[in-house]
Amino acid sequence: MHYIMSAIGSAGDVDPMVRIGSELSRRGHRVDFIASPYFEAAVAAAGLNLIPLGTVEMYHESLRDPELWHSFRGFAAVWRTLSLALADEHELACRHLVKGESRLIGTSLAFGTRMAGELHGVPMAAVHLWPACILSAQDVPRVPGAPDLRWLPLPLRRLFMMASDAVMLDPVCRADLNRLRRGYGLPPVKHVMTRWMHAPELVIGAFPDWFAPRQTDWPPNSVTTGFPVDVPDGSGQLPHHLESFLSAGERPLVFTAGTAMAHARRFFKTALDATAQLSMRAVFACRFPELLPDNLPASVLSVRYAPFALLFPRVGAVVHHGGIGTCAQALASGVPQLVTPFAHDQFDNAARLKALGAGETASPHADARAWVSLIESTMADRQGADTRALLKERIAAAHAVETIADRLEHLA
Repeated sequence: MHYIMSAIGSAGDVDPMVRIGSELSRRGHRVDFIASPYFEAAVAAAGLNLIPLGTVEMYHESLRDPELWHSFRGFAAVWRTLSLALADEHELACRHLVKGESRLIGTSLAFGTRMAGELHGVPMAAVHLWPACILSAQDVPRVPGAPDLRWLPLPLRRLFMMASDAVMLDPVCRADLNRLRRGYGLPPVKHVMTRWMHAPELVIGAFPDWFAPRQTDWPPNSVTTGFPVDVPDGSGQLPHHLESFLSAGERPLVFTAGTAMAHARRFFKTALDATAQLSMRAVFACRFPELLPDNLPASVLSVRYAPFALLFPRVGAVVHHGGIGTCAQALASGVPQLVTPFAHDQFDNAARLKALGAGETASPHADARAWVSLIESTMADRQGADTRALLKERIAAAHAVETIADRLEHLA
């Protein structure tokens, strides 16, 4: 079978799809992979055929927008970038379709690929990597500055979701999307983020039901599978300088604000202060070295990249932004987590981790003393350690990448 996969977003969106595509390729299927050429090396290493969407400079330019990580205006910033590439994504998907053979797979924001499926009658699966993508009145996602709305009566929760759709979501994206659809003879749509984005054939929640149970107001064709985390096969190695640092002393802390966060100067300043107060070593994982404090002490190592599947099992705790990929990989490693969410799904992911007893959450704007207190408490929590060990076993037993590939092979 021929699959066209579209992964729209940062490494947290692309990497899991690469693993799924690699598994499909291993099973003998042909896989074309639409993504930014920024990810060319990762796609090629998995043996997949990259169909480049945009340019590397366009990817870097999108990350320079500080609004991208604003807790309320972030979605509008994402849409400004997404809308520029929507027609190109659609054309690329259409151009590579093989009648009678192709199936489409897209991440949550692969709207151009979704339209290609509509236009040509090709089955598609939407892969939602985090639960907040499937907006539910029964399990309302946590949003910044608002209390946990799940305790409201269901009619009020439904009213809240309708108002969010009408005021904050559809006005941002519907007009642009329908303008493009009109050019291809497709009818207009509404409720873009609450209904249309879910592919009619199959919706895969790429997370376990213990993290986000399936709700009755989810799309009827939706399933949960588990986290498609990176599973080391024994052949991978950490960079030499990182391996030497880890071997030279006690387990360090890891601080990361995400591969796409180009505005985390304050985050790493607080991280350095917290590390000093704790008298611990630390690894700062950051692809933007200009964000790091000057003259880092010898007890702190900065790296542009590290394979988290190999790094996390060897550290004392991870302090991060709450991206679902980092959350999942830390859970798979059984390591304590402190989440400091900035925007998007990160608040919801943080709340779910805390509810599970697998980590703590704090504001990225809190001072170092607040971070220190929470790092110490989550590292010392014995009940939390038992919970993390149990969840680690569950993730390993789920074989989520294989489970997702099984589902995709039956897409018809």
